[in-house]
Amino acid sequence: MNRARRRRRKFAAWGAATVIGLSLLALASPWTPQFVMPGELSPPHATLADRCDLCHTDATHTVARGFRALGGAGFAAGPVSDNHCLACHDRGSRPFAPHSVDPETLTVRDLRADGSPLVEFAHAYTQRADLSCVTCHREHRGEESSLTHLSDDQCQTCHVQRFGSFTSGHPAFERYPFPDPQRIAFDHDRHFNVHFTDADFIDRAPGDCRACHVPDSSGHDMTVGSYEHTCAACHADDIRGVARATDRGVPFLALPAVDVVTLRARGFELGHWPADARIAETGITPFLALLLSTRTDAATQLATLDDVDLVDLGNADEAGMQAAAWLTWATRDLLDDIAQRGHIAIAERVESALHRSLSADETAALLAGLPGDTLAAAIDRWLPDLHEELEARRAGLPLPAHDHVAPTPPPTAPTGTSDDDLEGDLLGGGGDDLLGDDLLGNDEGDPFASTPSTTPADQASHPDDSWVAFGGWHLADASWGLHYRPVGHADPFMRAWIDAAASTSRTALLDALATPDAPGACIKCHTRTPRGVAWRTGHARPTSASGLDHRPWTRFSHAPHLTMVDSADGCRTCHVPIASTTRVDGLHAVHGFENIQLNQCTSCHHPEGAGSSCLQCHNYHVGDFSRVGAAPLPGTPSTR
Repeated sequence: MNRARRRRRKFAAWGAATVIGLSLLALASPWTPQFVMPGELSPPHATLADRCDLCHTDATHTVARGFRALGGAGFAAGPVSDNHCLACHDRGSRPFAPHSVDPETLTVRDLRADGSPLVEFAHAYTQRADLSCVTCHREHRGEESSLTHLSDDQCQTCHVQRFGSFTSGHPAFERYPFPDPQRIAFDHDRHFNVHFTDADFIDRAPGDCRACHVPDSSGHDMTVGSYEHTCAACHADDIRGVARATDRGVPFLALPAVDVVTLRARGFELGHWPADARIAETGITPFLALLLSTRTDAATQLATLDDVDLVDLGNADEAGMQAAAWLTWATRDLLDDIAQRGHIAIAERVESALHRSLSADETAALLAGLPGDTLAAAIDRWLPDLHEELEARRAGLPLPAHDHVAPTPPPTAPTGTSDDDLEGDLLGGGGDDLLGDDLLGNDEGDPFASTPSTTPADQASHPDDSWVAFGGWHLADASWGLHYRPVGHADPFMRAWIDAAASTSRTALLDALATPDAPGACIKCHTRTPRGVAWRTGHARPTSASGLDHRPWTRFSHAPHLTMVDSADGCRTCHVPIASTTRVDGLHAVHGFENIQLNQCTSCHHPEGAGSSCLQCHNYHVGDFSRVGAAPLPGTPSTR
């Protein structure tokens, strides 16, 4: 009996020793986590099952930790480090702040228009306290678990302003989905109810909203079709200025109308300055003012001219007279420099005026291929002795003598004389002898000289830019100017100069280009903002090409909803146009639609229907973040 008992004890001891030994080996082996792991990892992290150290602060496998795990404490790999999470998951500069948003920004956003709180927090510290990732994201819950799922109760943990559900108590939408005026001043209400029903346009009107708007590749946002597809049928002629009664070009360089008779009577030496320029009453164009502003004496002289009537200097004081004379010589200096150095002369002055360098592409757009022969033709016609006069003046020599005669009277109706062989040509005649004698020679020997072939009325209906019907540079004899006519939509010249003017304090230049009635009509549709002009049709968002994942506060996918809207109203089932507008910088900017109403959503989004959880429409982390796995830790597989 005793022998049998001893044998059993011996076997028990050996068995216990074997179990303990094997357990010690198992607990000290690399496979220990597989035995003591509290649960399976979720699918996104499943490939990291053997790399506990990627998340836990101290994942060294020891026997002591194994015993603690067996004792119910779980595998003691140390706490999860939030900074380890950021190795793969970018959450901006404030990753642990509520919503990954700077608390000050969050405070401002959570105010209604009247200043009252939109969202209140349960604890005063919550807005500023950092939150650990594991507060919401819990691992080791199995393959069927979701790391991103949150219940509505979890979302409302921090908010005092609680409500039962989306269908019961959710605050009304404020300024949604359009918190700001549209970038494109397209009045949907007026187009629907006026233009699209007009007999002159009804054949070009779209059948429904989807003729212009289609979902993007993700199905979330509705994109706007191209100008050529959606707008050109009605607006192409507006941009090209086909129906404009006045010159359809932008006056780039022009001889200012100056009362040279009074100046000469007061003893100012002017050289050759066409007296006929006074008839056109052309002022200092914004382009000319910008190019002259780079002179050291320009600020004082141009400021003086603000209060001077250049066309009638009879009442001007001495300072005004001197400034007017300065203008004629400064303009000639500019034209001569451009004639000698071409595009470089203009580019240097623009860079100096804008206080920054220009890229090659920007310079090309600002100059729009200004041809040298066109500028040479302008100088030859307006100021034929330009270079010689400047050389004489700089050398202190007497200026070449000129016969200063009265302005040529306006042309009269034809009296049976032959038409000008090159009428309308930039170098052709037109019967306008600038000084009573053709600048290109005597009438007898000038093949271009002729009696006027058009009356003033005819000239008004056929302006100088008719030859460049599809855009480009031309000489506008009626205003003694070099003009640029926009070539059509998205004209590089117009956009480059509008952007350049918006980047500086050149309000006169911006006003000359960025008004609804300006040539090109850019601002008829593109709204002006405090930072310039909105060229894009919608708010700029990072794309997949940028490598960023854009997460707004609220998300909505149009694609699944398009099949459920009322067949008659279409998109207007939810988007109800309104006629009201606001003003931005004195120009119309259209809000366009009423706010979305809750009942438009709750009719489908309820627990028994399409669902109504917070995360169906809201993102917790808000901002532009690098995509998951963009920079994995060394030795780990990419999760992109």
